[in-house]
Amino acid sequence: MCQQVLQGHRSFETPRQLVELFGTADVLEWKHHQDHMDWCLCAIDLPRTFGRVGLRWKHGTEPTIFLVDE
Repeated sequence: MCQQVLQGHRSFETPRQLVELFGTADVLEWKHHQDHMDWCLCAIDLPRTFGRVGLRWKHGTEPTIFLVDE
């Protein structure tokens, strides 16, 4: 997978998994492959999506890893 979201011990690598974190797909900000829920997270603009839901985040040790607050 190209990007990964980490929250505590949980890992999210697809839009479908990210919906588990947010509870809805309506907040996902798509860059491409709209509604392809099993695509990798490069299809999602993660910073904008996090902003939509007011989630605090930072980059991990690599720019493709996003750490979100619990």
